[in-house]
Amino acid sequence: MIKDFDGSVSRTLSSYLQNDEETKLIANPFPLLQILKNYTLKEGVVVKDLNTKNMLYQKVSDNESRLVLIDGVVNNDFLPFSKYINYFTIKKILRLWQRFEESLPKKYSFNKYFLGLIFPLK
Repeated sequence: MIKDFDGSVSRTLSSYLQNDEETKLIANPFPLLQILKNYTLKEGVVVKDLNTKNMLYQKVSDNESRLVLIDGVVNNDFLPFSKYINYFTIKKILRLWQRFEESLPKKYSFNKYFLGLIFPLK
C-alpha cells in the first residue's frame, strides 16, 4: 500500500483531476509525468495501460511528491520484440506515452484549471 508522508493512503492522479479545486491541491502533474516517462524509458518498462487511474500521487513531504505506477505494467504482445530488442522497447514506450498524453485534454476537458496547465496562455 502506497502512503503519503503523513500516513494517509495515496490517491490516484485521476481523483485529483476530477475538478478544478482538487487539481489545485497538488503540484503541476506534468513535471511528475515527465519524470515517470523518463524512468520508463531508462528502465525499459512497458506500461500497457497508461492511465491516471493507475498512477498514485504520493506526497513524499510537504513540498515533494511523485507518481507511482500501480497497474498496467505488462507486455502482452503476441511477438514481444520489444522485450528483447531495446530499439523496439523505446519505440513502444514512446508510442504508449504519446497516446496517453494526447488523451489527457479530451479526458479532462471539464477541468479548466488542468487545461490551463496543458495549454498555458501566452
